Amino acid sequence: MSIKKGLFGFLKELVSPTLPSAAASTTTLTLDPITHYTPTSTPTSTPSAPVSQEVIQYVCTKLEEILSISGFGGKLEFQKQENDRLFFEITNPQDVGRIIGKDGMTLEALQTLVKAFIFKKYGATAKIALDIENYRQKREDLLRAHALKSAKTVLTRSRKIDLKPMNPEERRLIHSLFQDDKRIRSYSVGSGVYRHVVLERRGPKQDPALD
Repeated sequence: MSIKKGLFGFLKELVSPTLPSAAASTTTLTLDPITHYTPTSTPTSTPSAPVSQEVIQYVCTKLEEILSISGFGGKLEFQKQENDRLFFEITNPQDVGRIIGKDGMTLEALQTLVKAFIFKKYGATAKIALDIENYRQKREDLLRAHALKSAKTVLTRSRKIDLKPMNPEERRLIHSLFQDDKRIRSYSVGSGVYRHVVLERRGPKQDPALD
């Protein structure tokens, strides 16, 4: 099947209702436990109950359907559960670049669609992390290196620098780099897809937003 009106315009029709607002539902997925689940490391906080094999299989089936409809190709493999987040890997894709999208935007959109499918079927929210060819680690390394380079510029040539827009997880990564820095503070400004981190030389105390 070909998509003539845009991938996500087409898929909007498949997801109704979409994800709830943050305050709309606090239900968590705690169905039948996964018998084969084994943590790969000791978590820093109390882990959530393992999500059922039914839910995991549902995620794999729905995302593979999306990948097939879009012409991206690929299969989905469940990797692990860490606390309340489920990690999946897209394997054997036909077009890695299109699945990732600019700055990972298509990958993020796919995550949102999968969460919407879960909410529609189970009436519950779930945190999903999709990866492909170690993209997320590469992206984190790139963002970290760019932030540290920008920090040097702030200290030598500029009072402050606005970084590019990032998703909440990426912004938290940047904030963690400077949380104990005595020379530079970080805070977030903007809204929606334009929300981004600002790096600024420390001076009079401001009211930073660290999300």
